Amino acid sequence: MIIKFYLSNGKKECTVRACFYEDKAHQFKINTPIKIEAIYWDSKKQLAKKSMLGHEVFNQDLELFRLELLKKIRLNGLESQGNWDTFKHGVAQLIKTGKLKQEKSCTIISGITIFIKARSPEYKPGTIRKYHILITLIKQFETKYKLTLTTDNMDYSLVEKFRHYVLYDRDNRNDTAYRMIAALKCVIRWMIQNEYPINPAALTVNQPVKNRYDIVTLSEAEIQLIKDASLSPEQQRVRDCFLFQIYTGQRFSDMQQLSPDQVINHMWVFRSIKTEKLMHIPFVGWTAEAEIIAAKYNFQFPQYTSQYFNRALKLICRNAGVDTRVMLTRYQGRKEIIIDKPKHELVSSHTARRTSVSLLLAKGMPPTVVMKLTGHSDIKTMMKYERTTTDLLEKSLLKISF
Repeated sequence: MIIKFYLSNGKKECTVRACFYEDKAHQFKINTPIKIEAIYWDSKKQLAKKSMLGHEVFNQDLELFRLELLKKIRLNGLESQGNWDTFKHGVAQLIKTGKLKQEKSCTIISGITIFIKARSPEYKPGTIRKYHILITLIKQFETKYKLTLTTDNMDYSLVEKFRHYVLYDRDNRNDTAYRMIAALKCVIRWMIQNEYPINPAALTVNQPVKNRYDIVTLSEAEIQLIKDASLSPEQQRVRDCFLFQIYTGQRFSDMQQLSPDQVINHMWVFRSIKTEKLMHIPFVGWTAEAEIIAAKYNFQFPQYTSQYFNRALKLICRNAGVDTRVMLTRYQGRKEIIIDKPKHELVSSHTARRTSVSLLLAKGMPPTVVMKLTGHSDIKTMMKYERTTTDLLEKSLLKISF
């Protein structure tokens, strides 16, 4: 979208007109509140001439007006609607009132769709995917209860009913319900800010989530079992990817992006896909094993979907004998859910990152140094992976003397 400025016809003081242009078939002009005498207007540069007293301030205000208008167009999702008449009407409202007037209510699904289009330049694909999942859940909720969520009927009771549906009707746990309610509330806040008529009480629904809960990590003995297991060539490739994650402490997505040009002088330098942080992983000591593994593949691992990788990983761990019984506690509302399974059924790609953090902390590496390796910004987030055993506690206490 291009915005150019022209003057309306006038003998002395003229109105500055904004011309919106996409292509020859889609352009129109509209008056702005800005005025200037014709003799001071440079039509070629579309700015005030230097001969005008205060021309710098005028030109700065004109540029700010253009940028603010583009911002409001983007935030209101006007460019993405694909309807030129709707776009012209919306822009006219923005220039006249500074706000986009919502003349009609809309469905919440439509609102989420507009929200996604407005936020897609800023959000990562994983975040956008979360809102598409939210749309799917709302559609299923509407089908079950034979209703449609709109800006008119969205209130506390309806959001609470949706929360109950996600948590109990779909038999999810608190953390899953928390993510979906948080996503819905984010959309509602955005719609309220953009003048959609939604009852703010809808934002007061709360889904608590337990911050610290049981996680699955592997011991060094179990890692050795995986390394020694008799596996097919394909399983060996998956196993190597997993071991590389353990020794570097990195996410599945970052392991998959490894390429030869990222490795220089025994140092892996890359930008994290999730956080966009620039990471430096030296292949020394604990991480040296990762370089040996990666070199087998010329520093470019086979590409897998996370679903296939996790299924293959569970089978590998079962074949390796990683079958210790694990009891995990999860919550659905206040109800405790006890998961009692052999460990191989609970292993996933993220187990590697958790294992790496857990083992490094257990070996005495300072948390701040572990954070440097993993890229965690918040120590509270990383310390969720810390698992101090009773044996380790005893050994640490024995080292301390008074």
